[in-house]
Amino acid sequence: MASQSILVATDFSECSADAANYAATLAVGLGANIVLAYVADDNVFNSKFLTDKIGTAFIAMTAEQAREAAREIVDAELDALAHTLRKLKAHCSTVILEGSPATALTEFAVKNDCSMIVVGTHGHSNLEHFMYGSVTDRLLRLAGCPVLVVRKKAVPEKKSAVKKK
Repeated sequence: MASQSILVATDFSECSADAANYAATLAVGLGANIVLAYVADDNVFNSKFLTDKIGTAFIAMTAEQAREAAREIVDAELDALAHTLRKLKAHCSTVILEGSPATALTEFAVKNDCSMIVVGTHGHSNLEHFMYGSVTDRLLRLAGCPVLVVRKKAVPEKKSAVKKK
């Protein structure tokens, strides 16, 4: 029997840290591997996480320099998250995907025979959800495998392995 893989989407937010913690517990218990995935937007300025990390240095960068700086930051964050989960005995690999998050995640899950996708949810208000939609909702509609949605604070603090930002 082939090893199971759990695809864990992260945007490096607190709720995705909760999802990673939950997935690590599942993976260790099931003997599954974790694939940590970040989906890159073509426009790095759309990511609050990245603009916060790079700060005003964006002003002096070309688009290509900004993309390269963003990729270095994402690589480092993914590696740090994987390292933290490995301390819990979870087997982790990382990947950076490109495109629409829901589409990129479901395509990766199919191509790599992932048995589950785990995502955190921000729990936006009904108005925000109506106006902007939800990556999680689209993922639930597109995915051909189970999707586990972890709400913010679903993992008790004492059992949390991933530091929250």
